[in-house]
Amino acid sequence: MQSEALRTITARYNLREDRIGVDCLVHNGDVLQLMFTHRMARAFIAELVQRVNIKQGGTLMNDFAQSNAVSSKPKSNAVTVTESHAPWLVTHVHIQNLVEDTRLVFTEDDERAVHIDCSENAMRNLLDIFHKAFAAAEWDRQIFPPWVSGVELKDTPAATIN
Repeated sequence: MQSEALRTITARYNLREDRIGVDCLVHNGDVLQLMFTHRMARAFIAELVQRVNIKQGGTLMNDFAQSNAVSSKPKSNAVTVTESHAPWLVTHVHIQNLVEDTRLVFTEDDERAVHIDCSENAMRNLLDIFHKAFAAAEWDRQIFPPWVSGVELKDTPAATIN
């Protein structure tokens, strides 16, 4: 199965569908909308967290890497898909290791596919995008480690050492 490369994505919560809609700009200029159920989004997030989690240095290193990835994200215009484009439900996410990046392939019943090649920073940006979409959906965000939102470090009281 051949897949199209994604260039830009914008996630939104779709109240009517109770799903996260990811509006995508494809490499050829087309737009499409991928729909993620709560269950699929949680499984996808768990895999992304596992792939980017820095075990040495723990929360501090992850918080720094996450903040750096989000703050250095290139600016782009939001993608908007009109109602004339039929959304499709993501039923599978295939993850392939490339030489320097990771390819995420989103499929609908393995009938059609799109992919995005991600560096670690891009995967961290996806975590940020989905974290915001989960918040908009009012879905439980415990699947996300504290370093995704930086909450843990902000709530840590300051200490004085003499």
